[in-house]
Amino acid sequence: MAQQRYHLYVDRMTCANCAGVISKALTGVSGVVSVKALPEKRLVDLVLDLDRGELDEIKSCIENQGFEVRRIETA
Repeated sequence: MAQQRYHLYVDRMTCANCAGVISKALTGVSGVVSVKALPEKRLVDLVLDLDRGELDEIKSCIENQGFEVRRIETA
């Protein structure tokens, strides 16, 4: 099981409710091992099992909730 940690910088995630929406949505995505949304930094800290999930699916999931992923970094 190959895991990778990512930092996703998300525009319009400004409060705890926004963070909850994103966290809940990502919890149901295949391959997500852990997720922590930090609205004060507009950051999603995510660990992905690369054997079971893809980063493009993570980005699409966030954008389908009405947010924009501005930048993705390997942590």
